[in-house]
Amino acid sequence: ILRTSTGHDFSLYKRSTVLRRLERRLLFNGVAGIEDYLRLLAVNEAESRSLVRDLLISVSGFFRDPEAFEALSKLIPSLFEGKGPDDSVRVWVAGCATGEEAYSLAILLDEHAATLDQPPLIQMFATDIDERAYAWGREALYPATEVADIPAERLRRYFTRESGGYRVLKSLRQSVLFAVHNVLHDPPFSRIDLISCRNLLIYLQPEAQERVLDTFHFSLAPGKLLFLGASESAGSAVHFTPTGDKQRIYRRDDTPHHAPPRGAATDLDASPRDVPASEPADGSESPFSYGSLHLGMLETYAPASLIVNEQLDVVHRSARAGHFLHMGQGQPSHNLLDLARGHLRMDLRTALYQAFENGLETTRAVPGDEAGKSLIIRVHPPVEDATGGRFALVVFAEQAAPETSNVLPADGSDLRAVSHLEEELRRTKEHLESTSAAHDHMVESLQSANEELQSINEEERAATEELETSREEIQSINEELTTINQEHQGTIEELKRTNSDLQNLIESTEIGTIFLDLSMRIRRFTPSASTLFNFVAADQGRPLAHITHTLNYPDLLTDVESVLSSLVRIERSIVSDSGEWYIVRINPYRSLEQRVEGAVLTFFNATAQKRVEEELREAKLVAESANLAKGTFLATLSHEFRTPLNGILGYADLLAFDGHLNPAQEQKVVRIRSGVWHLDSMVNEILAFAKLDEGRETVRTESFDARAIAKDAAILVEPAAKAKGLDLIVTVPEEPIEVETDGGKVRQILINLIGNAVKYTDQGAITVRVEEAGELVVFEVRDTGPGIALENHELIFKRFWQVDGSATRPFGGLGVGLAAAREFSRLLGGDVEVESVLGEGSTFRLLLPAVTTEPQVVTLVGHETA
Repeated sequence: ILRTSTGHDFSLYKRSTVLRRLERRLLFNGVAGIEDYLRLLAVNEAESRSLVRDLLISVSGFFRDPEAFEALSKLIPSLFEGKGPDDSVRVWVAGCATGEEAYSLAILLDEHAATLDQPPLIQMFATDIDERAYAWGREALYPATEVADIPAERLRRYFTRESGGYRVLKSLRQSVLFAVHNVLHDPPFSRIDLISCRNLLIYLQPEAQERVLDTFHFSLAPGKLLFLGASESAGSAVHFTPTGDKQRIYRRDDTPHHAPPRGAATDLDASPRDVPASEPADGSESPFSYGSLHLGMLETYAPASLIVNEQLDVVHRSARAGHFLHMGQGQPSHNLLDLARGHLRMDLRTALYQAFENGLETTRAVPGDEAGKSLIIRVHPPVEDATGGRFALVVFAEQAAPETSNVLPADGSDLRAVSHLEEELRRTKEHLESTSAAHDHMVESLQSANEELQSINEEERAATEELETSREEIQSINEELTTINQEHQGTIEELKRTNSDLQNLIESTEIGTIFLDLSMRIRRFTPSASTLFNFVAADQGRPLAHITHTLNYPDLLTDVESVLSSLVRIERSIVSDSGEWYIVRINPYRSLEQRVEGAVLTFFNATAQKRVEEELREAKLVAESANLAKGTFLATLSHEFRTPLNGILGYADLLAFDGHLNPAQEQKVVRIRSGVWHLDSMVNEILAFAKLDEGRETVRTESFDARAIAKDAAILVEPAAKAKGLDLIVTVPEEPIEVETDGGKVRQILINLIGNAVKYTDQGAITVRVEEAGELVVFEVRDTGPGIALENHELIFKRFWQVDGSATRPFGGLGVGLAAAREFSRLLGGDVEVESVLGEGSTFRLLLPAVTTEPQVVTLVGHETA
């Protein structure tokens, strides 16, 4: 089912894992059984891809199983032995998942390479069948949790911090090629020094494991390393030897990799792949001489002879052996079959096959030349040299042809003809066997060559894919750089415009400005600064101390040094030689990164302003004198008003002793008293404000019962309330409310509030209430008058302001009662608040602190406390 639906042979996975994940896909799609799911896969390609992704297990980590990596690190130096800067250490990570293991190995290799003077290149192939997993590895950006166990030094050296986590350093990424590769089907890589395949074999059946190990044996160079997982082993493979450590690290043996069955030696590749020379190429003395070997053999076999290797290349020959060889046209060859004369080739092929494959000594009789001589070709079994190579001796023995007899046997049969035919049949059979074996071996050789070509093609394909990815990345970076360049161009243009705007702004303000660096050298100055300093265009870069100026400012350089050291602004008022005043400000010059890079000096001509800060001072003195005269006048006027008012009020009281007054006369006396009381209250308000303005108002703090102050104020206003027919109700608690304040001023505030309520109320009642609210004492005055609009709630506390300011307003007064109430309340540390709804009446509250620590005297200066 899996092979049909996905095109991959997932039957090689462990059965339990496959069934568990297949069951999950069935449940996810709501399918009852395998047959229904198979039909779903046949029509739903997306589900097929989802199934493949579920069956893949892409689990990895950096330096997973530290003990195994520690053991491998001890063997890493052996991979570099005998390699120079023109060589490469080739590594294949099969089943690389998301790339952590590949980069872990790359780090180990790079750390050892850093200890070498001329290290070889490091080339790593990281392959997997999960394209999404290895694409993650190619991106090489891992969250912080993935690199948490990497030592800090390695993390700093091989990773860069980014917003999404940590990215592998580019130089390390470039040594790793990621590619799609199926280790069971695709051609393997070749000439590999280290193969890492960890926790992949456990998901394969035994026959698949053997196939993978056989592939690894082909890929690895002799003596190189295979790195497996902790739960894996090389199994029954005899070509891998454990390194001796308990970790699963194996070393490949020196056995050549062959694809069975093997053909005849005569069918090996005719190209001279490994032709030993009689002497080393560098001219040094050879430890082994083919000539010595040949001479030793000649002691036994005197005829013409030559020595061939397993590839049938002639490595040495005697002097007379050239008689049996022929150098054809075209590219020269060392192969004996190419050099032998035509009628000898078939017999030589058969004899050499018997010698190298079966280890037999073979003698072949070949028809002789025109002289009537016959030729005996004898091939002796091969022997090994010191390097392990095998070499066979070929002897050409000539002898006279035997005499033939014309006598026939008595039975009349031609026994010689029969014998000759049997010999020909035997030779033909041997030739056929040799040819068949050579054919098989040629097929094997072609298969090996094809595998090698496929391996090279796989490497080229991986490299091409990596180059294509790099090209796309470079193109993306180029596009980003183009965009950034455009943004920079826009930024430069904007900076030019901003600089022009700032230059015009500085010049238009006519404020002299000088920019200094940290060495107090002039960086820039504005034209206005040239009116004070004797600047020329070439002064930029000169020390400020070298420039003369017209300011009476001997401490200029000292102040600049102070600002550069303390970073605290300095402001001075300085006069010039021409008598003009300047405000000089010295500030630190800070860059956009908030680094101090010098100082800024500004010179503002304040002559006109100073002449105005003088005119205002004179005006203030005049105003204060006028205000003092006004206060004196008001105090005198108030005293003058009070004298006749006292007389009027006294005569009104004497009328009651002159006899009984009729109702009309009583009413007139009440009106006289009301007018006198009202006029007296205005005189008191005028005197109070006069004292406030003159700064002569004082506050004396004493302890009072708030209830008594409220009652006293209500008694004083009660005649006015009765005159208008209003009820004046005072509500106080039974327990005393102690308050430490100026009782007289509190009483005056309450008289103003109650009197104002009486003035504006035509019918109903005035209610006075006292209560203690936490740390405050609250005096509340509520009336049933016309009320006050919300927008006028604050205006009523302004001096001389009234809701109806016309000359025909129904209520008299100066409009200072509420203003006095608020100002006195704030003088006492409290305040006056108002709540009012138009047409429903008003409520005023005097808020005072309940208790102070000790009696105190406060003197007012103007409208503020001192």
